[in-house]
Amino acid sequence: MRWCILVLAFLTPPLMPSAEAAFQVSIQDTTANADSVGNFFDVVLTHNDSPPTDSYSLFLFSVRVSVSADSGVAFVTVTDSSPGYIFTGSSLGIIPVNESTATLTAISWSDVAIPDVTVSSPSTFTLGRVFYDVSNNATPGVFSLTIDPQVTNFFDDNTSGSVTFTTSNGNLTINGASQAVVTPEPASFLILLTGTCGLAVLRRRFTADCPRLQTARLADKDNSVSGTQSTGIATKRR
Repeated sequence: MRWCILVLAFLTPPLMPSAEAAFQVSIQDTTANADSVGNFFDVVLTHNDSPPTDSYSLFLFSVRVSVSADSGVAFVTVTDSSPGYIFTGSSLGIIPVNESTATLTAISWSDVAIPDVTVSSPSTFTLGRVFYDVSNNATPGVFSLTIDPQVTNFFDDNTSGSVTFTTSNGNLTINGASQAVVTPEPASFLILLTGTCGLAVLRRRFTADCPRLQTARLADKDNSVSGTQSTGIATKRR
């Protein structure tokens, strides 16, 4: 039965989002540097009717996220490692479908042998953690992370039908590539230290020799003056 619904999920259009939808699907804002890998953001499901009304027994969902193709962002995969994952303990895994580097669809369902997840109001779950890389020539700026309502779907086991929802897109901020701090290598540092010590020794010797040099210069000056005076006297006597 569930395999049939899984197939129908992609053959029939989902219910269109409405102002009175039961769920809200949102993407967390995220920030990354150009030329970086292993970045991620979480996709979040919220059911927050006020006052609380219906509860749902979910067993299957699909979510498609996308970003501008010229952003320099490449979606890598999606996992169930996000805190509060909706099918924790009953998940059969998440299937990532990469239509392109800028579009990723996540499909997940619960194990038939384990009771479905009851989503009542108020409650918040995550639908997966999306990992992405940013190219080294990515232009810094803010790009929109969007949810495609035509592919996103939630199935209620009570009615074997779709659940209405709204979407809330997120922002991806790309900063310039981080500048690496240059650390001197041990050999270079040793050479620099040796040179500095050598300069210190030379300066000390020069400082110690300065009084002797000054004394010698004064002596030479006195001798020169004495010689000139002697010559002058001898000339005068003649």
